[in-house]
Amino acid sequence: MKCNTRRSAAAPLFATTLALLSYLGLSHPGPALAYGTKAKGLAGGGVALSQDATAARLNPAGMVFAGTRADTGLALMTSERAYSVSGQPSGAPNTFPLFPESVENEDSLALVPSAAINWMLDDRSAIGLTTYGHGVMYTRYPETAGGGTGTYGAGAAGIRTEQFYVLPTYARKFGEGSAWGVSAVIVYHRFRAQGMGSMGSYVSDGVPDNLSDNGTDTAFGIGAKFGVQSRVTPTLTLGASYQTKVKMSRLKKYADLFPDGGRFDAAPVLQVGAAWAVSPSLTAIFDIEHTDNSAVPALANPFSKFLQAATAGNPDGLLGGRDGAGFGWRDVTTYKLGLQWEASPGWTWRAGASYGRQPIPTSEVAMNILGANIAEWRVTAGLTRRLCDRHELNLSLMYSPRNKISGPNPLEAPGQQSIELSARDFEIETSYAWKF
Repeated sequence: MKCNTRRSAAAPLFATTLALLSYLGLSHPGPALAYGTKAKGLAGGGVALSQDATAARLNPAGMVFAGTRADTGLALMTSERAYSVSGQPSGAPNTFPLFPESVENEDSLALVPSAAINWMLDDRSAIGLTTYGHGVMYTRYPETAGGGTGTYGAGAAGIRTEQFYVLPTYARKFGEGSAWGVSAVIVYHRFRAQGMGSMGSYVSDGVPDNLSDNGTDTAFGIGAKFGVQSRVTPTLTLGASYQTKVKMSRLKKYADLFPDGGRFDAAPVLQVGAAWAVSPSLTAIFDIEHTDNSAVPALANPFSKFLQAATAGNPDGLLGGRDGAGFGWRDVTTYKLGLQWEASPGWTWRAGASYGRQPIPTSEVAMNILGANIAEWRVTAGLTRRLCDRHELNLSLMYSPRNKISGPNPLEAPGQQSIELSARDFEIETSYAWKF
C-alpha cells in the first residue's frame, strides 16, 4: 500500500511538538523504561537490533540502520506503591519512630511522551535527535499518615524527580553490517521534596533552609554515550553501548538533602546484547544492562553514614554534607530476553521478559519510603502494524508484578520497628512513525 508523501512532511514538526510537550512537563516519574516502543515490547532489549529513530536510547550506532524517519510516542503508566510499619515506638531518647500503619501512594498515573528523528546523510552515515522523559522516583503520602502528622511528622511527604533527556547523535558505518555512533547526553532535571522538615536537626550546615518543601528546583548536566554494532555472521548481530556519568549542577533548593550540597548525578550505564535471526521471520534478542549506582553518592551512600555522623558529630556525613547520606542503592544488572515475529508484511509481534535484582538493601528501607524503586521482574508484549510503506503504528505493554522488601527502622531501638515497601507497575505505550 502506497502512502501520500505529503503527509510524511509533517513528521519533523510533530516530533518537535512532542519534544516540547515533554520539556513543558508532561513527563512524570516512575519506573519508566528508557527505551523506544519496539524495544519495550522486547523487555527493553535491542542493543544489537536497531529498528527506529529511538535507537540512540539503547545504542547510538544503530541510528545508521534506522533510515530517515521520525517516531513519536506517548506512554501511560500506573505505579502502585505503598509502605507499612509494624511495631510500636519505643519511647527511648534519640530515636525517630514511625507511626505503625499501612499507607498507599496517592499519585499513581503518569504520561510520558517521547520524540525522535533520524536523517540519513548518505548510505553510510546518519544524524539524529532523540528526546524523552525518563522518571526515577515519584511519591506522595498524605498528611493523614503518621497518625495525622505525615509519614515523617512534617505533613504530606514525597519526592518528585523528573528527567528530560536530549540525545543529538551521529552514526557511521565502517563495514557493510557494522557501525559506530556517539551521542551527547543532555539532561534537564526537576526535583521537589516535601514532608521531611522534621529531619532539620541533622543537616550538615545546621540550618535546614534547603531541606524540604521548597517547591521545584532544576539542574542541568551533560554526558556522552558511545556505541558499536556489528553483524558478525549472516544471522548474528552483536552490539554494545556505554553512557558516561552525567554530572549535574546542584539542586540548590535541596542542598541540605543530597550529598555535596545538593548534587544528584545520573549514573553510568553499560549495555551489551545480541540479536539472532532464528529464521527469516523470527528474531531473538538477549541483552545485559548494568547501572553503576555506586558512582552517584546521592544514590549509593547508605543511610548509615547519617547515623554514624550524627553519633560522631561529623558534619560531612550528615544530610547535605560532602559525603552525606543517600538512598543506599546497590548497582543493578538486568538481563533481558525477547522474541520478535514478523507474522506478515503488515504485522510484527513481540514478547519479552527481564530480571534485575532491586537496588535497595534491607538496611535502607527507611529512606526509600519516598522512592521505592523495587521492581525486579518485568514481562512485556508489543506489536507493529504497518499502515503503508511510509507509516506504522506501534504498541507495547509492560507489567511488573508486585514486589516487597522489608527491613528495620534504623532510627528506632534495635528490633523495635519493621518497615515493608511494596510496588507494582504497569505501562502501555503507543507510537507512530513516518518514513520519508
